[in-house]
Amino acid sequence: MADSSICILPKLQGIGGPSSFQAKLKKGLEKLGIPVNHNPRDPSTTAVLVIGSTWHFEDLFYAKRNGIRIVQRLDGMNWLHKKKFTGLKHYLRSERMNLQLSFTRRRLADVVVYQSNFTRDWWNTVHGSLMTPHTVIYNGIDLKEFSPSASKKMNLEIIRLLVVEGSFKGGHERDLLNTVDLANALSARTHKQVDLLIAGNVPSSMRIKVQQIPR
Repeated sequence: MADSSICILPKLQGIGGPSSFQAKLKKGLEKLGIPVNHNPRDPSTTAVLVIGSTWHFEDLFYAKRNGIRIVQRLDGMNWLHKKKFTGLKHYLRSERMNLQLSFTRRRLADVVVYQSNFTRDWWNTVHGSLMTPHTVIYNGIDLKEFSPSASKKMNLEIIRLLVVEGSFKGGHERDLLNTVDLANALSARTHKQVDLLIAGNVPSSMRIKVQQIPR
């Protein structure tokens, strides 16, 4: 009999958000000696972890029919498109993704792992509470890998802000402008230099727009 393994769906690549979470999770599972695959039909698969949802529902239906436990890790819903016009393509994509998330949560998941209490309460308020077993697990940070360098002294006369976002596109352009406004307001209030570092994909048009904002 093949060794037991965990199937993670969907298979994600890239930076930020769910892709970063999946990469760190796989790394942690490998350290524990737990094999990982991305194919629920692999004979060794004993559980499926769905990060959000997947549009390959045939994979989840297969797992359900064969008694393979499905665990859904759930963050919040897409909401920007309901507050402001972000384009028809973004609207339809956001609604499709919300339907996928909701269907998986209500009909397919054996256990739901919410990213936070806020996320759990949000889903329960909008889509109703379920009898499905659930828990809340906050994202962890490996402080051995992500921590300030002890060899460098901080300049207390300079305030440094770091914003990490996979992409500032698809309705998230406003987030970037809010960040710049915050940095300017903080500088005016404290009378200190504020350095703003953006770690993420910023469209060239937004780079130009940000550079034109008065400081």
